[in-house]
Amino acid sequence: LAAEGASPDKVSKYSCADAKSVYDEASPRRETWQILAVNKFDSNRKRMSVLVRSPPELGSIPMLLCKGADSSMLIEGVCEGADAVEGAIEKANSEDGEPGSADDCELNALLGIQAHLGEFASEGLRTLVLGVRMLTEESTNKWLEEFKSASTSIEKRDDKLTQVALDIERNLHIVGATAIEDRLQDGVPETIANLERAGIKLWVLTGDKRETAIEIGYSTKVFTPKMH
Repeated sequence: LAAEGASPDKVSKYSCADAKSVYDEASPRRETWQILAVNKFDSNRKRMSVLVRSPPELGSIPMLLCKGADSSMLIEGVCEGADAVEGAIEKANSEDGEPGSADDCELNALLGIQAHLGEFASEGLRTLVLGVRMLTEESTNKWLEEFKSASTSIEKRDDKLTQVALDIERNLHIVGATAIEDRLQDGVPETIANLERAGIKLWVLTGDKRETAIEIGYSTKVFTPKMH
């Protein structure tokens, strides 16, 4: 099967999912997950999510699957344990501070993810954080009513859809992160270098992490070693 998507991270996740179904079991099985609602990406939330229901053989459990930038996922109110992570970092940065307790698995996992995200970004890779939230039938039905009302609203529809997305995109359990190489098209660095030699000034506008933006800037020759 050939995976296609609007962005490299989507292709990567689809490919991994397909590989898992092929190699985890001697005879692959087909699963049908029902999509209940989709909260589209917007520049304010910097994330997107989909409300799904697992197959009957997995309990028909409603759950929210969410992906987004670490700056919008690993924050208090959205991520479970985010406040503890901030406290552990502050304590570790103090003169005699020690990291959080080794017994706290979730805290250590979040700290590990943040460390890996920094490493990935320094290599110029585009990163995303993945989270999940299990829901009850009652909370799912109530939220779906609010989502339907917002999506059919005539006035301020976008604002209402953003609000219902914020209402459900909280208390996420972070399950991992992705790091994707977004390869440049042929000739891009050379073209940018020629524009600079012609005296044309270039500005970089990006939503990436600072480390990622710097590495991409060097690879595209927008930045040069002479710059500080």
